[in-house]
Amino acid sequence: MNQIQLESAETELFSYLNGLINERLYPYLYQASGTYRASALHEKIDRAFKRTAKGITENKDESEERIEECASEICQFLNEDLMDYLLSKATGTVFLIDFKAFQKMIKDKIIEILGKSKY
Repeated sequence: MNQIQLESAETELFSYLNGLINERLYPYLYQASGTYRASALHEKIDRAFKRTAKGITENKDESEERIEECASEICQFLNEDLMDYLLSKATGTVFLIDFKAFQKMIKDKIIEILGKSKY
C-alpha cells in the first residue's frame, strides 16, 4: 500500500470512528461537562492501523487475524480513553458502553477500507 492510499485509508477509518463515537457516546455525555476530543487516540489508532496495513502487505495469509487484532486494539483504546475522560469530568458514578460491542463493525470497516486498496 503506497503512502497516498494509506493516508486515504486512515482518513476514512478516522471518519468512520468519529461517527461511531459521536453516535454511540451521545447518551453518556450528560455525565460530563465539556466536549470529548479523541485527539489522544489518534496517534494510537494510527500506529495500530499502519502496523496492520504493513503486516497484511507483507503476509496476506494472516490478514484476517491482523485485522481482528487491530479492531480489538481500537476498541480497547476507545474504552480506556473515554473512561478516563468521563472519570475526569463527571461527579459520581459513570456509565459507559463497552466499545468491544462494536469490534465486528470496526473490523468489517477495516476490511472494506483495506479492500479498496487491494491489500
